[in-house]
Amino acid sequence: MNIFYLLTNSSLSLDDILAYIDSIITILVAIISATAAVYYTGKPQKQITERRIFDTCYSKIYTLVEDLLFYEDLTLEEVQELGQKILEICEKAENYYHPFIKVYAHNLIDATASNYQTAWLDFSQQFSTRYDRNCRQIGIPLRNYRYRILKGHLKNKPDIIFLIFKNYALDLFFLILLILLILFQIYRYVHL
Repeated sequence: MNIFYLLTNSSLSLDDILAYIDSIITILVAIISATAAVYYTGKPQKQITERRIFDTCYSKIYTLVEDLLFYEDLTLEEVQELGQKILEICEKAENYYHPFIKVYAHNLIDATASNYQTAWLDFSQQFSTRYDRNCRQIGIPLRNYRYRILKGHLKNKPDIIFLIFKNYALDLFFLILLILLILFQIYRYVHL
């Protein structure tokens, strides 16, 4: 049945339309809840793997580059040396790392005078994002916004706003959905 027909049909009252909308929101909440349940039932094994990745690779790389992430004044030699050290950490990690790290490490090693800063900033962005995702999956607290600003990991307001939205978008979506559901229920019961 066409939703526009339902909304424009003069035989439907406002209560009927709200009942349809209420049903649709309830169905969406059920679908999203089922999807979340499936996601979280497979999570323990994924957490074990992600923890191993963190212990064998990410924590060591982060210790190496923590103060240098997003730092723009590195020299070509420093970038190439960091790339070599990151590659060595990956080699010792028993294949417990995400392949992009090795690709970026090779990019850092092969960087030239014209592209080494771009290669470093690209690595910094990707590694920072993956590090946060890994920490979130295994339950390690994320670096807060104050820490990131003080360390120079966030340069401008759009970066900060994007990071906040990225980290809390799903929570915000569920909150809005819940508020809409409650408002429709209140409206229906008030106008019965």
